[in-house]
Amino acid sequence: AIDLAAGEQGSLTDQGASPPSPADPHAGDWQRGVLYASGMRLDAFAQELGRYRPGILRCDPAAAHLRISGAFQLRDTDAVLAALPSTLPVQVRYRTPYWVTITPRAAADA
Repeated sequence: AIDLAAGEQGSLTDQGASPPSPADPHAGDWQRGVLYASGMRLDAFAQELGRYRPGILRCDPAAAHLRISGAFQLRDTDAVLAALPSTLPVQVRYRTPYWVTITPRAAADA
């Protein structure tokens, strides 16, 4: 058995319990409608953001390695997507409102 104090976390695997470690202070942000990213790869960010919007949200592999940081409001995922080109060299392409792809910014758009 492992005892956890307030502010600690642990995990269980088939090999047993991990030792206590400090809890991630942003683990419950989704409950407050916030997606927190700290140096997150853009493909992982898109996958996580896609959980909070209808349809398909994809990240082109050519932009996947880019990193993003910030706190993003989940109540308006289109506003989050609209802000991406102002901070990263990407563009957001809407084929339909339900099929969106984040791609590298075209050379002519740079």
